[in-house]
Amino acid sequence: GDPERLVGPSTGPDASPRLPKLLPGINLVHGLAGERPETYEHNKRFLQTVYDEGLMLRRINVRQVMAFAGTEMAETGAEIAQEHRDQFQSYKREVRETIDNPMLDRVVPPGTVLPDVHLEYHQDGKTFGRQLGTYALLVAVPGERELGAAIDVAITDHGYRSVTGVPYPLDVNAASMDELTAIPGINRSTAGDVVVGRPYESVEEVDAGVSDLSRFAVVGDLDVSIPGRERSGAGP
Repeated sequence: GDPERLVGPSTGPDASPRLPKLLPGINLVHGLAGERPETYEHNKRFLQTVYDEGLMLRRINVRQVMAFAGTEMAETGAEIAQEHRDQFQSYKREVRETIDNPMLDRVVPPGTVLPDVHLEYHQDGKTFGRQLGTYALLVAVPGERELGAAIDVAITDHGYRSVTGVPYPLDVNAASMDELTAIPGINRSTAGDVVVGRPYESVEEVDAGVSDLSRFAVVGDLDVSIPGRERSGAGP
């Protein structure tokens, strides 16, 4: 692909650290009449081409058809889905590992700021939330925060279908150990050193071994510009 077309308001070295406002998604439905084992290889090649071209997808849904009584799929659909079940599971796992994971890193790399993440529930010492929008990303932040609140989050890591982050901007003088260790490049030993060295007067004073800590943290209650705040949420 032409690398020039990747430079724009949402991608490239000068892009704002925000989630692109409009991204397509793909739905792949399996078990339909006419499906063959080669269908899975064809779809994998297509998705790999999309990724190799430098394009971005907001979501890839991989589903098997459900055959309801009285519909055209009642007989053939169920049979095909059952026959290809093992291949489907292997194919779905491969798509998650080789396409979904690196694609999500491309769409929301560490340092991306998601404004107005609405906090929904607690689990395993974390708080989970989403922005308002279609197919909004599930976001996990360390600690149990007030449910129903909306916070800005800087992305620190990602999985196949969800991301983790820290409240943005994170006050390095008040951040918890779990919040500090969520930042890429900071382990518990380094986080302990950061805590012992507090208070700091500037982020530059923090010797955390992170090249650009200011992508995630500030010192004190500092107002910062939130990319995308003029139109809150993740968009479609």
